[in-house]
Amino acid sequence: MKKRATAMFAIKGWDEKPYNEVAGQPKLTRANVTMTFTGDLEGESQLEYLMMYRADGTASFVGLERVQGRPGGARGVSYCNAPASSTVLWRRSPIP
Repeated sequence: MKKRATAMFAIKGWDEKPYNEVAGQPKLTRANVTMTFTGDLEGESQLEYLMMYRADGTASFVGLERVQGRPGGARGVSYCNAPASSTVLWRRSPIP
């Protein structure tokens, strides 16, 4: 069953470091991000991004995120794949 939730998020921390820089090639970085959520999803998340910055200023990224909190009022942990789009698929594991 699919449900829709709406939440606001705030970036609490962003620690980004390059892990591969070669002249004339895209720069590769890794970022560890902490976010807080309010709304239908209350909680905090840890997110790991891998990013590629091109010389023309565009970038691509992928990420994995774990959210601990109360999605839809139920206590649990959610995991998601954070692609470079606005659609995110979540899997929720209840906490006893």
